[in-house]
Amino acid sequence: MTRDEILSVFSTQPESVPEYEIVPIFHKENGGYHARKVRSYSTQIQLRAFNQNITLYLEPTDHVLLGENTPVYTTHKDDSRPLGIKYTLLQDAWHDDIRTYQDPMNQAAVTLHREPNGNFNVDGTIGDNMVIKSLPSRIQKVFPSHFPESMSGFKNQPNSLFYNNEKATQHVVYKPNIHPVIDIIGNIKKTGEALWNNLFDFRRNSNRFKRTIFDTVYPQILVIVDYETYKAHGKNIKALTKYMAAFWNGVDLRYRGMSDPKVRLNIAGLIIPKEEGAAPYMEKYRRGNKLIEDRKTLEALGRYLYKENRFSSDMFDIAVAITNLNMCMIKSDGCDPSARGLGYYGGACKHNVHNADLSTAFLEDSGGFNGIATAAHEIGHVLGAPHDGEDSLSYIGGPGAKHCNWNDGYLMSSIRRNSRGLHWSSCSIEAMRHFLKKEAYCLRNKPVVLNPYKKILPGKLISRDEQCWRTLNMVECSITKNECGALWCVKPDGLSNCVSKGAPAEGSPCGNGNICLDGYCVMEPKELISTNY
Repeated sequence: MTRDEILSVFSTQPESVPEYEIVPIFHKENGGYHARKVRSYSTQIQLRAFNQNITLYLEPTDHVLLGENTPVYTTHKDDSRPLGIKYTLLQDAWHDDIRTYQDPMNQAAVTLHREPNGNFNVDGTIGDNMVIKSLPSRIQKVFPSHFPESMSGFKNQPNSLFYNNEKATQHVVYKPNIHPVIDIIGNIKKTGEALWNNLFDFRRNSNRFKRTIFDTVYPQILVIVDYETYKAHGKNIKALTKYMAAFWNGVDLRYRGMSDPKVRLNIAGLIIPKEEGAAPYMEKYRRGNKLIEDRKTLEALGRYLYKENRFSSDMFDIAVAITNLNMCMIKSDGCDPSARGLGYYGGACKHNVHNADLSTAFLEDSGGFNGIATAAHEIGHVLGAPHDGEDSLSYIGGPGAKHCNWNDGYLMSSIRRNSRGLHWSSCSIEAMRHFLKKEAYCLRNKPVVLNPYKKILPGKLISRDEQCWRTLNMVECSITKNECGALWCVKPDGLSNCVSKGAPAEGSPCGNGNICLDGYCVMEPKELISTNY
């Protein structure tokens, strides 16, 4: 690859490229794909990377995250404009045919995009330790597009794509550089809760809004990247928006396990500085060419947003700034580059506290999706979650997280070494529930996202055979295909008894054109019937 191609794939220079493999990815679509609009359909993809056979069953997200009307602004220096910054609203900044998909079981979050030459591109993450990136067209032509014999292990899987495809699209799969997270809340607590309460007294706002019953909150995120991030994506707006769509799809996936209330993220807008000095609050506290101070930059961001009248508090709920530099924490012997993110604890909806906007977070991302867990972690702080093992602060109240162990390695710890690091501890869930029901009044309005697409029941995404295979490496028992109370599975050779691990997914077929809903085999309700399936 050329240096520019390496930058477009890895968002880094050749000397910093992580461990990677170039692999073919096969896909199968239900429904059609049209030039400018993807109909709502399920997609199955298969690949082999790092000695693993991987099958993803992708379902469309519920169309809250972003849409055609999600604004993208570029900024330039201009002393004649307010605060010395000129904003330009871009037209058609997002790829028209990029769509976001998730596979919660595999903790996969990806975007899908069809290129004019017919290549089907996948970009995103699988869990915390694998990144998929599409290749430049020139590189795709270099590699063969057949299904390699190394993937023959897929042959015996239900609905394998081994026999159903003649062509694959080549992709890079690599392992991101994941670093531990050190953030502002742990450091501030060392200085004493009294200092924090004196500086940021939120309690005056706590009774302004009555508690109401609601089942979903919609944190609207204003995303601000620095100039270094823009450069890391080749100064290419389309490449950066494509990356951001996949990045925030991954963050949103981390919140899909929340309920009572559900949490659905929305990108309220994206701000991209196109030259140095076009985001001064992100540059003032740089230390040399590679470091930037964490706490001072977060504070500068909050002061800037408080003064910036062009983005009212009604436009966004939380602002998240992303840097491609190494964040560092001031200590007596210098600036320690081990910090990765900061967020104001309980800051959601606090847009005017002592002349600052505290609904803010600041994090580092190298362009390889390694900031996804950090973003989820810092937004968790803003939504009222302390670190596992710590009490809540007095102005937030609630259960805190004292009863959950930091070393268990959930999202609100920095020790994320296994699949627990993709999920919330029970303490984090309860702490956020307390905050969202008591404080987060601004998160309850559902954003308007243009170009919505129909939802799809999970049983329409994954066949009954596939459900058995994913759960037990089995296929469905032939004598129980119409049952909805339980999904019975058997080994492919038929030499074992049928076993069940639960009911079939909602929407699974159960004979005569009916589907399973709430454990019963019923006619499909009219409101669920769609030619888009």
